[in-house]
Amino acid sequence: MVGMLALSAMIAPRAFASTVPCNLSVSGDLTPRVRGGEYHATFGDPVTLSWHVATTCGARTEIYINTTYAAQTISNVSDGSILVSPAATTSYRLNVRTYRQDGSSFWAFVDTETVMVGRVAEYRRNSEGRVVEYRLHTSAVRTAAGRDAARVLSNVKEGYRQYAAGKLFRVDLIPHGLKLTDLPGYTYLRGVHTIDGRLYDDVRGIANVHELPNVAVGEEDILDDSMPTRDGRFDGNTLIHELGHIVLIHSTPGNIRTTAESMRQAQVERGGDFVGDDSYTSFNVDEYFAEATPAWFMRPLDEDTQHEYSRPWLQDNDRPLYELMREVYTS
Repeated sequence: MVGMLALSAMIAPRAFASTVPCNLSVSGDLTPRVRGGEYHATFGDPVTLSWHVATTCGARTEIYINTTYAAQTISNVSDGSILVSPAATTSYRLNVRTYRQDGSSFWAFVDTETVMVGRVAEYRRNSEGRVVEYRLHTSAVRTAAGRDAARVLSNVKEGYRQYAAGKLFRVDLIPHGLKLTDLPGYTYLRGVHTIDGRLYDDVRGIANVHELPNVAVGEEDILDDSMPTRDGRFDGNTLIHELGHIVLIHSTPGNIRTTAESMRQAQVERGGDFVGDDSYTSFNVDEYFAEATPAWFMRPLDEDTQHEYSRPWLQDNDRPLYELMREVYTS
């Protein structure tokens, strides 16, 4: 499988508090949230950053998000918040500068962890017959895709998220009745075969097109994740698989790939089992890591392979890969 992504993905950062001389205290909640707060991550939504500042000696206090001016107060206590719409993976710092009566000043700050940013994109054929992005404020499929993407990316450990700094993640949804190669940015793949012999025209999941942190998956993969689809396949497996590619390529250092490749080769040599279809998963290190990702998040491919797409199965059948998943993902 392969994939491409349009979404706004945020990882939930810690809230820090610090106190400096002259009785200035600063605290803040810089935790990005989606509607309802699920997974403490957001896809396509602005991020709310809030703060609390208290001082007994300042004549004026200025508040900045990173280097952008946000607010000013002359009262002893200030509570506020601001909506930001990030454009790429980043970190936030709440900077507070307090001026004394004599004109001197000092700073305090609140930091976040790294935030992963992206958005989900849907496509439709317009009245002229061209396939264009279809923008809706409310869409069940868009919400579900964002939920799954948030679940994966917000569970990448902070130490690995930093490798994605400056990158914008995107999930493209392939509509029913349209092919991957009908979508803008994928038409060049018409008539081209994948490395395992399939036509890209028929592929319903792809990742890292043009070496970008993007995935594309069929809309049929983004439904109610508690029910199998009509063909017996469970929802969300393809998206989470493709995000596994993105995590390996864009959010881990080279030694993780090297380690995973050594594990794959060792599993082949010992004749061990692989998640899902053995020949497919053992094909290369990318598929090996990507198939382990839906297993880690307990998202099966279909009814026949539910037992394999699970952490207990990984732990029992490929313990080194289980430990690698535990190294990269928080939970």
